[in-house]
Amino acid sequence: NSKTTVVTRDTFGMAMKATYGEFGDEKLFIYKDPKTDKGNLKKSQKGCCVVFKSPYGEFECRDQFTWDEARLYDNSNSLQPVFRNGEILRTETFAEIRSRMYD
Repeated sequence: NSKTTVVTRDTFGMAMKATYGEFGDEKLFIYKDPKTDKGNLKKSQKGCCVVFKSPYGEFECRDQFTWDEARLYDNSNSLQPVFRNGEILRTETFAEIRSRMYD
């Protein structure tokens, strides 16, 4: 009478997606662009992304960078690494993360 539970991204109410990967010397932009998506609502970012605040205070995202190119924007990029190569680089509470939405 054992019950099998299937774990999916919906199990925990979150999703994680890759947009870039490196395998040896090969640099890969990972993205989706469904042909059936007429309104471009499901089209994803390509490559590494840089998120910054516009002069109007709104967040904007630029994509199609390699890792090395995106690192040039480290000082102004709102996206900051949390994990790298299995190592935790920083820890934050949910409240700390949420409070940045209003900065």
